Amino acid sequence: MSAADAAEADKSHCPECGNRLDASQTDGLCARCLLAAALEAEQGALAAGNGETESLHAMGVPFDSRVGRYELREEIDRGGVGVVYRAWQADLKREVALKMLLPSRLETPDARSRFRREAELMASLDHPAILPVYEVGEQDGQPYYSMKLAEGGNLASRIAALHGKYRESARLVATIARGIGYAHDHGVLHRDLKPSNIVFDASGQCMVTDFGLARLLAVDSSLTGSDVLIGTPRYVAPEMVTTSGARLTAWSSVAPSVTPTIA
Repeated sequence: MSAADAAEADKSHCPECGNRLDASQTDGLCARCLLAAALEAEQGALAAGNGETESLHAMGVPFDSRVGRYELREEIDRGGVGVVYRAWQADLKREVALKMLLPSRLETPDARSRFRREAELMASLDHPAILPVYEVGEQDGQPYYSMKLAEGGNLASRIAALHGKYRESARLVATIARGIGYAHDHGVLHRDLKPSNIVFDASGQCMVTDFGLARLLAVDSSLTGSDVLIGTPRYVAPEMVTTSGARLTAWSSVAPSVTPTIA
């Protein structure tokens, strides 16, 4: 066998485990090794997020000051990219949730682009099962957007209480499906549908949120080149691991359904 033939043969097998790669796997690893790498990266991101000590003061926002029209009151959620605060909107006399990028992400062009896209996509979707965005803005280079305050927590915190409640679970899944179906009808693919991204308002209405990884179905996004493994590995659709992001369809929201989790 020539050196060229040997090199080509090496490309057809996963360098980690030696399994043969199919034609759609162009990232050099098989689906199993890609998923293992993603899980490892996810754990690393969680550990990094838990170790973050960035405060409002570190973000250049004194705790008693305002961001746009909003007075920040307390932090209520934090992820690997963004942080959400309970805030008071004085002119309308209401509490809202206000999301901002973590300081460590401000200098990352992709993170800023995804944040803006998340706000724009959520603001464009008007459906009872999608968390509404009120305002999108920027202050001193820090992008933010305000949205309805989900005072009822998320589905991840309610799963244990839903075990065995089949009618309630079915109604919940139907509501989520209608919201996601509406997004699909308007050309938006969520790509990160999971229990922690389903939230509840004070009346118990469930809504889909966190469109930070969403993409337009009809548009070949410039951010999809490195997005094959974007999403949460435990809920990611198989085709997001084995195919190009440009070939994803609305069916990708079916595989990571929350149904098996709460049934």
